[in-house]
Amino acid sequence: MRKANKEAAKKAVRDLLVAFGEDLKSPDLEGTPERVAESWLGEFLTGYAMDPREALGESVDAGDSGLTVIRDISFLSVCPHHLLPYRGVAHIAYYPGGRTIGFSRIVRLLDGYARRLTLQERITREVPVALCRHLKARAAACVLVTDQTCLQMRGVARPESRVVTTEFVGEKRDVKNLRAELGVILRDVFR
Repeated sequence: MRKANKEAAKKAVRDLLVAFGEDLKSPDLEGTPERVAESWLGEFLTGYAMDPREALGESVDAGDSGLTVIRDISFLSVCPHHLLPYRGVAHIAYYPGGRTIGFSRIVRLLDGYARRLTLQERITREVPVALCRHLKARAAACVLVTDQTCLQMRGVARPESRVVTTEFVGEKRDVKNLRAELGVILRDVFR
């Protein structure tokens, strides 16, 4: 868990606005440093407090269950390179290793990793690794499809571009089967 300083954050926002030549007495900017600090510390960066094991919670017996897929999970994050937000959808799948959890627990896990200053590629890797490590899944996958503000608004400025990242982890045979099954289920994503 990182220690945040709300007063220092407010001052930093004030200093940034002044550096950009903004008039802090403008009615449009009244309260902006406080709102920005609260948004960042109270919402955008709350994932640092997440413990993956706690996010996944208690598991229950899954018996001989097959593939579990939760698709089209919306999420938000912030790129650490330009401090710009990005949004997307996640598709998360796993083969239970005899245990399973509630679907909302997987969403909490995703949010815990996404609500940080982090790269899309990092989230894509952290989610299935946590499912294998803490839930003992035989194999797990994460596919993220995002609208990256860094790519769409700055630099090459390609608003129509989307970024797709994938990660498959687990037992080799199960990963092979997971790739095949998930490829069929998410055919529209990979078109």
